Amino acid sequence: EKLREYLEEHFVVLKLDTSGIATAYIFRTRGLIYSNRGEWNEAIEPYQTAMEYAPTQSYIVVELANNYAVLDETDTAIQLLTDALERNPSDTAVLFKLATTYQSNGNVERAYEYYSRCLDVDRNNMLCLSWLGGLQWQDGDFATAMVNLKRAVELGSKDPVDFWQL
Repeated sequence: EKLREYLEEHFVVLKLDTSGIATAYIFRTRGLIYSNRGEWNEAIEPYQTAMEYAPTQSYIVVELANNYAVLDETDTAIQLLTDALERNPSDTAVLFKLATTYQSNGNVERAYEYYSRCLDVDRNNMLCLSWLGGLQWQDGDFATAMVNLKRAVELGSKDPVDFWQL
């Protein structure tokens, strides 16, 4: 709260920021600094404040959800992402984060669902192709995995696991 008051008092750009994006970016950056230090709990408040200023910016939602996921607050992360999808069902960043969140928590069926939805929106989404291919490889569906992993590499994936699985 003190940071918000200081910023609003001292920065003219914030006073001119009628859309809230610049203000949101400042708080998002603060959250990112905490996240990069591994201070997940401390990152929550700046991200939440950033969302107040720019609730439709999915990158903020994804980063906040990541913090909750790291803190084993998966239900909160999933709810944030689901709410963001209601606003924009075609947001590939949110679809990808939902898929990886479900996958990391052992819900492979939901992970498949969200990777597929992501690829329905953007069939050339390198991350979704890569992670879906890896999941298919783990499940023993090598032929389908190879198609997705090969496509991810063609699109520029530098992930050594993609190359190894090919």
